[in-house]
Amino acid sequence: MTSISNQPFIARIANPEELAFVDFDQDRAMIDVPGAMLAYMPFQAPEPVDEEAVAAIAEKIRAHGYNSDEPITLEPRPGGRWLVDAHDAARFKAACQVAGEMITNLFGQKVAKVRFILLASSYDGKFKAASNRLNYRAN
Repeated sequence: MTSISNQPFIARIANPEELAFVDFDQDRAMIDVPGAMLAYMPFQAPEPVDEEAVAAIAEKIRAHGYNSDEPITLEPRPGGRWLVDAHDAARFKAACQVAGEMITNLFGQKVAKVRFILLASSYDGKFKAASNRLNYRAN
């Protein structure tokens, strides 16, 4: 995990185990995840997700690439999982879908990275238990 910015600190996550070592400031952290790693991260979108919106966003990503300037919000859940905010669910699922398409990415990644904001305080103080479980698995 490396810093790519000083203000605010953005951690570059190369694998799921590095989530346990993210530094939080005022119960928030910002991370960048390579598009190719999205399928391996412990992130889940809430169900149901508007599949028409997912398809429309995926088509835009295929045509223009993914813009990671607007972060996707994640909240901790038990077992080291992270839940995608409902407002970001369609964009998250579209990015995951396009990142996993071999033909789409043949001549260059359409989803180079996705920026996330992690909200530790939103789970009533139980973040530490989830983080400790993830940290235990990483060792």
